Amino acid sequence: MALSCFVPVGAAPVNDKSIQPRETVSAYLTDDSGITQIVTGHLVDIVTPKSRMSSDESSATYEFTLYSTDNKLEATGKDGSQSSTVRLTIWYSRDGSNFLLTKVSGGWTIHDSRISITGTQLYYRCESLFIDQTAYRYPSTTGGSFAYKTGFTKYVPRNAGTMGAFLTLDYMMGSTRT
Repeated sequence: MALSCFVPVGAAPVNDKSIQPRETVSAYLTDDSGITQIVTGHLVDIVTPKSRMSSDESSATYEFTLYSTDNKLEATGKDGSQSSTVRLTIWYSRDGSNFLLTKVSGGWTIHDSRISITGTQLYYRCESLFIDQTAYRYPSTTGGSFAYKTGFTKYVPRNAGTMGAFLTLDYMMGSTRT
């Protein structure tokens, strides 16, 4: 079973100097049969510069929760038993009305001893019509957390750019994939 989370940065521009992250984003929990459930990620933390004139980094952190029922992972819990919590944070800076993805961090916590992570993939990007900055990383399945500086150097325009991170985690319950 795989959980795929995408966190966009420039989702809701407020004005030329800032953006307001969405309150919720969607992730997709897909089992080995191809059945997909939508998992809602909630904005749990936001860091903004001290002033509108500042070019300090901003960030948005989203949290996704999975539940176990009947020996499988679910997007919602009937009995409220959390199996795993996933966090994904995107860091960005601005220069006028242009933005740059600077760092991606996150991790997961396993609450159910029957659950394990067997594979990971992190893809992040900062792109526009003439700028293509993308990278793939594979965080350790045993670490539970990660943080990567993007190394990107080109800012993208607020109105015509895309920035974000896409995290996929492969889950196993017991001795078989769920």
